[in-house]
Amino acid sequence: MAKLIKDAARDDADLVLSRYWTGGFPVDPVQIAKDLGINVWEAVMPPDIAGELYQTDPQNVDIYLNRNDPEARQTFTCAHEIGHYWDRKQRNDTQYSFTDHRGEAPSDNALEWYADHFAASLLMPEGPFRAMVAGGYGIADLMDFFTVSRQAVLARMRGLGLD
Repeated sequence: MAKLIKDAARDDADLVLSRYWTGGFPVDPVQIAKDLGINVWEAVMPPDIAGELYQTDPQNVDIYLNRNDPEARQTFTCAHEIGHYWDRKQRNDTQYSFTDHRGEAPSDNALEWYADHFAASLLMPEGPFRAMVAGGYGIADLMDFFTVSRQAVLARMRGLGLD
């Protein structure tokens, strides 16, 4: 089951990239969200909340990012929320909202697990990521190139069996 979710998240992220990404790095999830018709806002949020996705009606979807988070965290959170949006859209679910709390273990929730894998695949596409690791790029280089956190790079390496 976990492999099916991971594969679906990767395939969906690849589809979004093929439709909405210009091909440049780092991948800009805010621009992708806007191209999908999603409004993206920075907001002051409680420290235990990384971001939120609100759908007030089928035509109005908003992503809120915790403005106190570092850029790399906001980038991943935005991509994660796009994952929630895309998953719900593919299921024709017209009523949804998500609040992503820090420390919430994605393995406890299939929707969160999907969104995390979607975000990793969106921000660190497998081909370029593998090529950079094979080319000897270090963790700090990968963090800078993809504009993600150390934790995101390490998780992506683990997920691709590159650790």
